This record gives sequence, C-alpha cells and structure tokens, in this order.
Amino acid sequence: MKESDKPQTVFVVDDDPLFCKLINALLLSEALMVESYDCGRTFLEEVNPDRRGCALIDLAMPQIHGVELQTQMQERGILMPIIFITATADVATTAAVMRQGALDLIEKPFDSVTLVQRVKEALAADTLMTIGRVVRRNHQKALSQLTPREREVMDLAVIGLANKQVAMKLAISERTVEIHRSRFMRKMQVESFADLVSRHSTFTQAA
Repeated sequence: MKESDKPQTVFVVDDDPLFCKLINALLLSEALMVESYDCGRTFLEEVNPDRRGCALIDLAMPQIHGVELQTQMQERGILMPIIFITATADVATTAAVMRQGALDLIEKPFDSVTLVQRVKEALAADTLMTIGRVVRRNHQKALSQLTPREREVMDLAVIGLANKQVAMKLAISERTVEIHRSRFMRKMQVESFADLVSRHSTFTQAA
C-alpha cells in the first residue's frame, strides 16, 4: 500500500478516561478513526512512525509531559500534526509547543465544533506532509541514479549557468554538457527544467 493511501487515525493521548470517552464519541460521530492511549509512554510503544493521522494530546500528563512527548515523537520519526489540549495553559509552554511545530493548543473547556474543525485541519496537514515526504523520497532516489558527472552538470545548471558556462567550468565540451543534461532530465523524471529547479532548490534548502 502506498504511504499516501494509508488510512488516517486520530490518536488521543490523555490520562482522563472520561475525557477520552467523550472525545472518542465526538470524533467517531464524524466518521473519523480514533485510538486512545492513557499515557504518552504507551503511545510511543505502540504507534509506529509509518502510521498516518494526527495526535490530540493532553499537555499535563503525569508520566510524560506533553512537551516531552512531542520531542520524543520527533526523535522517533512520528511526524504527524499535534493538537494539544490543556486546562492550564501558560505563555511559556504555549510558545514552546508551537515553536516545536504543534498545530494548535486548545484550552478546556472547548467548543466541540471548533475541536472537530481543527482535527480535520490537522488531518489535511498530515496529507500534505505525506505527499511531501513521498516527493522528497522519490527525488532522493532519482538523485542516487545520477553519475557523478551528471550530478555536477545538474548542480551547475540549476543555479542558472548556461551550457557553455557549465562546459567551461568543468572543462568539457558543450555537446557533452547537452548529453549529460538530457540524461539527468530523464532520470529525474521531471516535466520541465523549471520543475527540476523548483524541486531541487526546495529540497536543498530544507536539508
């Protein structure tokens, strides 16, 4: 199954069983898949990095605090959008979780309509993240198929050097540059050179 075709789940992590029950009922009524965990440790033990969806996490839990759980998720490659829920938000904590990439922090008591809306936004964000990972992985796979010379020519071409300039810089003929350019375009499987430049620069900056 393709990564983008995997089902999405809302992972609820909260040590309050009544709260979990209410959230589960709410999300199930919206035809969303839900899994509940009473602590962050259990969540980390049972949820693999290849799972798709979003996490709805209580910020103040006894064993693993929400901020620490967020950090451990990132370290383990569980890269899904996170929405924190808390009854005792403070400015410093809010800033910390948002700085680490949390999608939102919602204070209790909350409006159920707002919560469902934010969860659906988180699932949409997960879809975009998944597509981005697939595109990046395909890009890296294509790069690995280039010869060292093809990579050299491509790296110079994408920064704007004309074939003649590339030829002079690498001390090869312009015709040879054209051949390498044709080969790396085919191997990179892009629709146009502009598409290659955009994709390559985006991934280079991200790295």
